[in-house]
Amino acid sequence: MKGDLNEDGFEDILFRYSVDDIENRTWYVCGWFIAFGNKANEYEKYIYFDWSSGPGALAQFDFGFPSVITEGIIYSEKTDYAVNDARCCPSIKRNMKFTYNKEFNFLSLCNIETIKQ
Repeated sequence: MKGDLNEDGFEDILFRYSVDDIENRTWYVCGWFIAFGNKANEYEKYIYFDWSSGPGALAQFDFGFPSVITEGIIYSEKTDYAVNDARCCPSIKRNMKFTYNKEFNFLSLCNIETIKQ
C-alpha cells in the first residue's frame, strides 16, 4: 500500500509481513514494514513494527491489515472472534486508525470501532 504517511509530499509504502519458526514451531512474528520515500520511487528510511504471539512480543494486539493511508493516518482492518464463534468464522470486524509519531518512530492507536458482521 502507498500513501504519504509522514506528510513530506512523497509516497511511502507499508505492508504486513509474517515469519514462522518452521523448525521449532515455538514462535510466530508478524508486523508492518514501512519505508519512507525521500524522492519519487526511492526510500531512505525503513521501520519495522513487530508483534508476536511468542517470546519478545512488542505489542499485545494485532495491528490488522493496513487498508488505506491518508493525511498521515493508517487505516487498518481485522476480524475477531465473538464468544460463540466457530474457529473457522470470526464475526466481528474491527476498523482501526493509527497515527505515526515522526519524532519517536511510534504508532499510536487513535480508536477502535467494532462492528458485528
